[in-house]
Amino acid sequence: MEGVERDAQGANLGGRHEDALRLFEEALQRCRLPRTLARIALTEASLGRWLAADAHLTEVLRSNDLWIDSHRDALREEAARIGAHVGQLLVTGSGPRGVVRIEGQRVADWPMTEPVRALVGSVRVRVEADGYVAVERTVTVASGVLAREEVALAPAPPPQPPTPTAAPAAPSAVPVVVMIPSAPAEPRPSRANPWSVVAWSALGLGVGVLAVGAVFAVRRGDAVDLLSQEGCYRAAPPVARCNELADVADESRVWITAGFTVGGTLAALAAGAFVASALSGRDGSARAFTCAPGWAGASCGWRF
Repeated sequence: MEGVERDAQGANLGGRHEDALRLFEEALQRCRLPRTLARIALTEASLGRWLAADAHLTEVLRSNDLWIDSHRDALREEAARIGAHVGQLLVTGSGPRGVVRIEGQRVADWPMTEPVRALVGSVRVRVEADGYVAVERTVTVASGVLAREEVALAPAPPPQPPTPTAAPAAPSAVPVVVMIPSAPAEPRPSRANPWSVVAWSALGLGVGVLAVGAVFAVRRGDAVDLLSQEGCYRAAPPVARCNELADVADESRVWITAGFTVGGTLAALAAGAFVASALSGRDGSARAFTCAPGWAGASCGWRF
């Protein structure tokens, strides 16, 4: 146990008050000595746990122990310092048995017969009892002064009976005629002009391929510029770098040729398809320009 207390004192000196409190409580469980309880109270004060520190130090000062007697003056000074953070509160009144809570923690039975410790400042007090309306108030607690609060509990109103629901109406004996609308006639789907589909498809592909050719044209131009900048046309060029740039230029030339050739072909195909689409009906029926003998020679026109 001595070793545990030494470790706890070392933790306190190092500012590890939580660890010190845990070790002191472990030592107190092994042997309840007043000096261990006093050290617990001082550690709780270091952590700002004023209520627990005040209760433990009050118990220590009531004990008859040689170690406590030799340190009583110092412990009384600490008790006065801790007591500055603690006051007393008494909630008076009459009513059924219930509970008193401070900051949500149960501290006493209701009605109270003696005051309880409370932290100095504004505290939230709540009195509860079965069948009565709870009362909650904010009370100011001061050190060295007994704070009193008078409370009167009122019976809770009886629960409201459930609202009766109206019975469902009886079904009518009058027959109901249901009109079933006839299904609307489905519109005949219109057929897309095949020449228009071909024209737009060829145009889209042609633009895409031409764009590829344009990209590689820019890439080849950059490679040719770099060949000059890297000194590939001088007497002692950097062979590896120049070969790399030359490969890029050759590869780009192939893509340029393919892109512009295929793109131009698709563009021409799109133009022809647009012309064919204009000469065809929307539903694909053919139009034709025909001539035939007439009364004044020959007559010509479009056939739809």
